[in-house]
Amino acid sequence: MRNRKGIQAERLLLDTIERLRRNGSGGRAVYLHLSRLLPMNRVPVRMRIVARMFKTLETGHGAAVYTLDNDDLVILGRTLPESEIDLIIHRVRSLFEHDPLTYAGGGQADPDDPFVTWYDLMTDHRRLRLAVEAVEQDRLERLGTVGSGGLVSPYSWAAPREAVPEPVDPRALERVLDAFALFDLGPHLRRQPAVRIGDDRLAEVAFEEFFASIGGVQKALCPETVLTADRWLFQDFSRALDRRVLEILADQPLLRKPGAISLNLNLESTRSPAFRRLVKAMGGRQKLVVEVQVIDVFADIHAYEDARDALREAGHEVLIDGLSPVTLRLLDVRKLAPDYAKVLWNADLATEETADKTAAFAAEVKAVGPRRVVLARCDTEAAVMWGLNNGIQMFQGRFIDAVLGTMTMADCPKSIQCTLSQCAARRASVAGATRTQCPHPPGLDAVQRFAAPGVRRAAKVEKAP
Repeated sequence: MRNRKGIQAERLLLDTIERLRRNGSGGRAVYLHLSRLLPMNRVPVRMRIVARMFKTLETGHGAAVYTLDNDDLVILGRTLPESEIDLIIHRVRSLFEHDPLTYAGGGQADPDDPFVTWYDLMTDHRRLRLAVEAVEQDRLERLGTVGSGGLVSPYSWAAPREAVPEPVDPRALERVLDAFALFDLGPHLRRQPAVRIGDDRLAEVAFEEFFASIGGVQKALCPETVLTADRWLFQDFSRALDRRVLEILADQPLLRKPGAISLNLNLESTRSPAFRRLVKAMGGRQKLVVEVQVIDVFADIHAYEDARDALREAGHEVLIDGLSPVTLRLLDVRKLAPDYAKVLWNADLATEETADKTAAFAAEVKAVGPRRVVLARCDTEAAVMWGLNNGIQMFQGRFIDAVLGTMTMADCPKSIQCTLSQCAARRASVAGATRTQCPHPPGLDAVQRFAAPGVRRAAKVEKAP
C-alpha cells in the first residue's frame, strides 16, 4: 500500500482498524509520536525520511504506513516483523538523537516510552482508535469544522481531545516540584542489567542500573507539561528526582542482591546527605557506579574530577554516559579517566557505508579499554554480535533483558504462570504492584551468569548465592 498523508489518512486508518476488528484477523500497530518532537526537529524533509525508512515493510510484509496530519506515523499489519521494525525505530531515534523525546527510549518492552507505542489490535484497538480520532479532531478544529460537541465517531463513541503538553517554564516547574513532594515514585523506578561477556562466551551481570522512567513520571505527575523541553529547567527537576531515588533505594531490600548498582546522578547529588545515607545502607556489601552525562562533565570538569576522585577513594566507580561512536572518537575519554564509558548503539554502524568509521571506533574501544566500554541500547542480537566483533565486552539493552528473562523462566518452578514479557517487566520493576505479581519472587534475582548470544550449546545458568 502507498504511504498516506493528509486529509484521508486518519479516516483510512480508522476504517482499516475497524475492518480488522470485525473480521477477527488481529494484527499489530506501531505508533511513532513524531508530533512530540521539538518543532526545530520536525521539519518536512526529516518527516519524509522517516516515512521512507518503513517503505520496505509495505512491499515485503504487506504492512500499511500512515502519515497522520500531525506528522505521527502508524505502521499497521497482520504480521509485523518485530526485529526489523525495532531496527528501523533505532535508526529513527538516531536521526533525532538530540531531541529529549528520544532520551528515555524503552521501545516495545516499555509502556511508558513517549516515542513509540505498540498496539495489539485484538485487545488494544479501542486505545488506538482514540489516539487516531484525537488527531482527526484536532485537524478538524483547526479547519473550524467541529462544533462544541466534538468529533462524532462512526464507531459509537467520541474521542476526547487531549490537551497538548506545554514546554516547562519556571512557574510550571514550581508547580511540578510542589506536586512531586507528594508523588509516589516507587512504581516508576526501573532497573536494567549491564552484562560482561567473557572469552568463554559466558555472560555475567556486571552491575544493575537503577533509574526512574521519565516518561512514566511525566505522564502521571504532570501530563500537561513537557519536563525535558528545557534542559536547564529539567536539571532543577532532576536534582529533586535524584534525592527521591536515593531515599527510596536506601530502604529497598532489593539492593542486597546485585553485586554492584549504578545510578545516573547529577554531580552535586554525590555530595548530598541522601547519597551518604544510601552508601551507609549498602554497608560495603556492594559497589556503586555513578553514571554522569558527558554534557555535565564538560559543563564543570573540575566538579567532575573532584566527584570522581572522592568516589574512587570511597571504593566506588564513575561512568561517563551519553557517548556516541562519534564523540568517543572526537573526545579523548582517557584524559577524563572514567572507570567506564557508555556508548549508545546505532544500527547504522553495521552498514557497509560506515565500515571505515566502524574500524576507527574499534580502534578507540581498544585504546579506552574493552573492559571499560559499555554498549547500551542493544535491542537486537545483531547489536551484541557487532559489539563483540569490535572488541566490546559489556552490553546493556532490551535484548539482554529478554535473554536474562528467558534464563530466569527456564530455571523458575512457576514459569508456566507467566509470559516472557511479564517476567521481564517484573524483573525490571523495583517497587510497586508489578514486582509483587511474580509467583516466585526469589527467581527474579537468581540468575547472575548465563550463556551469551551466539553460543551453540545448552544454556548454562548460575544462580546468585
